[in-house]
Amino acid sequence: MGTGQGASSIGECAAEVLADHDRAALAGVIKSARWGIDALDQACPLSLGQICVLAARPGCGKTSLMLQVADATNAYLGAESTAIVTLEMPGKALSRIIIGRQIGVGRNAIMGWFMTDEQRDQFERAVAHWRANDIPIKDHGDRCNVDDVCAWVRSRHRRSRGLLSLVCIDYLQLIQGTNPRHTENDRIGEISRKLKLLTNQLNIAVLLLCQLNRES
Repeated sequence: MGTGQGASSIGECAAEVLADHDRAALAGVIKSARWGIDALDQACPLSLGQICVLAARPGCGKTSLMLQVADATNAYLGAESTAIVTLEMPGKALSRIIIGRQIGVGRNAIMGWFMTDEQRDQFERAVAHWRANDIPIKDHGDRCNVDDVCAWVRSRHRRSRGLLSLVCIDYLQLIQGTNPRHTENDRIGEISRKLKLLTNQLNIAVLLLCQLNRES
């Protein structure tokens, strides 16, 4: 029993951890997100109930790595396990990156209608694959505050019947706060706090991209 409202103890929490371990071992499945890179999976696991911040300057490949994480987790945990919130690129741009990488065709060839007939056939087969194993995307809009993001994630979690395990967000600085009078620090604090509460409540992992300025 807890020692008060919302309280517990190390022993009680440890007993729950052990019970979680035994249930997972019995099921034969450890539910977790995947980077798709063995070294990162070992060194920095995307644990459920936690936020992982991926910060880098523009042009360093943050979005590309995010898509690799989404693809790897979707392949490992199955359909409805992964979702993307993109505030920088539209969904069509993300699809060009992920499918272009999958079939070995650059974005410029796809955007400029330079694909060969064989590449187009490969792209069409990839589309069919993704239709059957899709990753939902909340596309960018003129206004998107942290409450909008959290509401969408909760909706996706309900629709997935609790299967949603990873949400990728691109990126922090483009999420608006709920109070226009807040300072930048207040806004970042509100976003971080609400996303952290969301991970705890839904038991999901959040990969949050963060843009560093070029002088950093």
